[in-house]
Amino acid sequence: MKINFARKLTKDTFWTLAPINGLLRTTALSNIYRKGTDLEVSRSIVRSVFHILIFGLLNTFCLYHKIKTFKGRAQNGLVRFSDSIQLTYLFSYFNYIVDLLFVYKYGRESLLRYFKAFDHIDEVLGSPCYNEIRRTIVQNMIIAITVFLCISLFDYTCWNLVEEFWPPMLYAIDYLYFFLNMMSVLDLISHVIQVQYRLIMIKNLLEVCYSLNIRFQ
Repeated sequence: MKINFARKLTKDTFWTLAPINGLLRTTALSNIYRKGTDLEVSRSIVRSVFHILIFGLLNTFCLYHKIKTFKGRAQNGLVRFSDSIQLTYLFSYFNYIVDLLFVYKYGRESLLRYFKAFDHIDEVLGSPCYNEIRRTIVQNMIIAITVFLCISLFDYTCWNLVEEFWPPMLYAIDYLYFFLNMMSVLDLISHVIQVQYRLIMIKNLLEVCYSLNIRFQ
């Protein structure tokens, strides 16, 4: 109970990124987590391998049934260009693996030092606006998820209007990769927001110092 209570009181740079970090951790795209009041780094590669295998099995399942569809249509001379478009999730899968390798190599100790550096800056500047930063990040997440749902539903509906039920279902795994890519971009935007708010704090301090210098001259 004491640990949970302490965690609720801990507001720092990582706390502002907790919403997006929670989503990224579910797919092994983040290796930083909070243990009590301290930040820890996950050094295990098991979670990454597990996700690679799971997504690999999903891709294999979809590819197997897509090849069966190819054969059935080829016998009737009905193979279309749209059939090849529905295999784009294979490229997205390799992109996901590259992201996992990048996170495993650069998203651990270096990212932890990044959080500590921002916390040190906040100690120097004083009055960190953690609530405003987290609110901005959550608002961006809501907008991004809403856009993702609208685009995915519209795209899936269009495929269902021109295809049978099964081919669009096999293609739907690409929406998951699209969501992961969107979360990765949103994570980058969240870090830009961190810099933005610190620059605003520095600007406000400089304005106060400048106005005081003018007043006492």
